[in-house]
Amino acid sequence: MVISHNLNDVFDVADRVAILHLGRMVAQGRLSAFDRQSVVDYMTTGGSSREVVAPAPNQRRG
Repeated sequence: MVISHNLNDVFDVADRVAILHLGRMVAQGRLSAFDRQSVVDYMTTGGSSREVVAPAPNQRRG
């Protein structure tokens, strides 16, 4: 497990990611499903219009 805000490190070593915003997981999945801008969007705003990954389980509504 690596915990980092340095996206160069993350994209170099990770297979999967869990992205937090204000201490809550807002997205998770295979790193290949994300581009750098979508990760930044999730980290800074809690959402991204660039990504089709399902929300984290605690964020689902139904």
